[in-house]
Amino acid sequence: MKQRRFLSIICILLLTAFSVSATSLGEKKRHVEWSTNLPISVSNTAFGLADIFQETVVIDLAKIARELPDKGLVFDFRMNPDFMFGLNIGNLSFHSHLGLDTYGAFGLSKDLFTFLAAGNGESETMEFGATAELEAFVYTGVSFGMNMGKLKFEVNPQVFVPAFHIAPNALTATITNGEDGSFSARATADVDVFSIINIQYFFDNSKSLGLEKIINSIGFDIGGTAEYQLFQFLKLGGHINMPIVPGTLNNRVNMVYWAEAKTTEGSTIVDVIMDLAKGGSEDPKYSYDFGSEPGTFYTDAGFKINRPFRTGVSAVYSPFGKWFNVQGMIGLGIKQPFTEYAKPYLEYSVGLNLNWCKVFELTVSSSCIKEIYSQNLDFIMNLWLFEMDLGVSLSSSSFVSSWCGRGINAYVAFTIGV
Repeated sequence: MKQRRFLSIICILLLTAFSVSATSLGEKKRHVEWSTNLPISVSNTAFGLADIFQETVVIDLAKIARELPDKGLVFDFRMNPDFMFGLNIGNLSFHSHLGLDTYGAFGLSKDLFTFLAAGNGESETMEFGATAELEAFVYTGVSFGMNMGKLKFEVNPQVFVPAFHIAPNALTATITNGEDGSFSARATADVDVFSIINIQYFFDNSKSLGLEKIINSIGFDIGGTAEYQLFQFLKLGGHINMPIVPGTLNNRVNMVYWAEAKTTEGSTIVDVIMDLAKGGSEDPKYSYDFGSEPGTFYTDAGFKINRPFRTGVSAVYSPFGKWFNVQGMIGLGIKQPFTEYAKPYLEYSVGLNLNWCKVFELTVSSSCIKEIYSQNLDFIMNLWLFEMDLGVSLSSSSFVSSWCGRGINAYVAFTIGV
């Protein structure tokens, strides 16, 4: 048993040494490769990791209201699994991708937290808003790349299917506190849910899922990247993702929900809080009600949606050789381009990359990609036959919050090949 274990260790060490030498001496490419990439990001603009991971969690509304950015309290979520199969033949490369691109966000007005912290001393009615968005795309495509000496480029056409898109028509709350300390509130949510399948199926099983319409929902875009080694110490690059044909979501349901609460006569909000802290009473100091309107279903919504338009330029400066690289990128993105909901935003990335013989790489960077600010630490171990990419970052939809640990982004990618 010991001899067998010893031989196994020797074989692993020899394989690793062979992989390292093959990668570092000749920068040999894998002719055939498979990879899996699983990135996920969760962040907010108010609560940091240090605020949550402590013995006693203290929620200081005044501090939260003071430190929130103008956009208010925003929670966002992203998950983008991607699976790739590739061929590298001489100076040519072919890769196929299959993946899922999801994004969700929910935001509360900063004014709401100011009210909760300081109250409404003027006894006026106050109105607050909220934002929400959730969407997902399934995509697949084949990329073609070529190495022409100092110039490298890749073209990446993809087809995608928008799975769903959720957008509210109105998310509002109205709060009134009287001169006697009384309190009343009403919240309304009017939401449209667009989907590729007939949502009414889940409410009425006699309906069809509408799978036959999926083929008509397909969208198409094309991307590309290019790199040019201008000098031995300077490499320039660029990238673009251009929507061509939008995806279509024909199924829509409109849903309206409302809720209201108020204190009973002679009671204040403080009385209500004290009553709830005691576990309630037979004569509660508040009343509440909630309800909804029947959902309205549509099967010919014709909602057009694109993945973001993105373009940018980049540079890699290597003053001391290929082991020390200063990287920079600046770009422009447009969310839901060519629609009335189009929203432009800037992107950037700046960082330092250290690598040893193209085997071990460490990158520290600061970036804003797809409206998410991140402070990143990435590590790559490339042993030719096997490659592992790891990354972790502090992230948020606010630049300041991204430095305060109010969100985390992590990914792990594995590539094998010969």
